[in-house]
Amino acid sequence: TTILVREVEWVAFDQNQYINDWKRQNREKICAELPKGKRQIVKDCAKEKGMSVSRFIIEALENYYKIDLSD
Repeated sequence: TTILVREVEWVAFDQNQYINDWKRQNREKICAELPKGKRQIVKDCAKEKGMSVSRFIIEALENYYKIDLSD
């Protein structure tokens, strides 16, 4: 009986690189300018609702303008 053994080269998995690659392929960014001090108001409102700023803005757009922004 002969047992064949293959050498396996272990490659380190870079989770940050994987996430960045996935985002680059599947997501887009929008930049908005606000008057000074207003960004904190948006962040605070999102935090009160237990959301990220991105999720807060997406839900506001979906609810107010009836835009489907789902995947």
